Amino acid sequence: DHGRGGRGQHTLRDAAEQPQNQGNVNAVLTAGKKNCGLVTMNPGELQLCWEGAFDQLQQHINFATNGFSYEMINDDFFGICRHEEEKYKKACYFAFIGLIAQFTGRDFRKAAAMVLEDISDHEIASYLIVKLTADFMQDEIVHPTWDSNVLDCRSLPKYLHVPCMNGIMVGFSAHGEPGEEYIKALSFCRADILTADEHDLCYRNLFGGAAASYLPEKLAAICITVEKPYQKYCSR
Repeated sequence: DHGRGGRGQHTLRDAAEQPQNQGNVNAVLTAGKKNCGLVTMNPGELQLCWEGAFDQLQQHINFATNGFSYEMINDDFFGICRHEEEKYKKACYFAFIGLIAQFTGRDFRKAAAMVLEDISDHEIASYLIVKLTADFMQDEIVHPTWDSNVLDCRSLPKYLHVPCMNGIMVGFSAHGEPGEEYIKALSFCRADILTADEHDLCYRNLFGGAAASYLPEKLAAICITVEKPYQKYCSR
């Protein structure tokens, strides 16, 4: 999620580059959080800013810069998040999802199990599973079919089935070819593996996400190719 919480990222990056803060997680995060609080008190904006700060930290770990290294989390992947103040935990987990694919050898079910081991709150877990699924789609979008992604979603607790399927569609929107994101998303929505409810959910997501930003003329041209029961979702 590049672009999220830019102010938090900028402040943390500056702090991380100070020699005295090299490898000091607490010092750099304190700088990012403090700056977020100075910029806004809007809850939604604060959440985005905190996510930006933690995202910058995980990027430093991912690229082993400024004294931060992958070894810092090998023994306890979510340890940094677990020891954060409660109000920052959601942002921290969201950011560290960005590293979990490599950490688990691109094993989605293992990654999801790690998230659920730490997070019992259904709302937060749902939020994180959307992110996790979309992140995995970054590489898997090139596959000819996505049946395995659907089976992964169905393997999760029932309350996470819809967030996981939503995450697949977010992945198409975020990682598809610009201006043509709908093509693979539409192919997915037509997949035989989907149940009737999953087909319906998929088309709703397609026209609320991957195709939402298209001009009315393009949207109309796509809409007429869609099976009639689902054309209602592409009207504005």
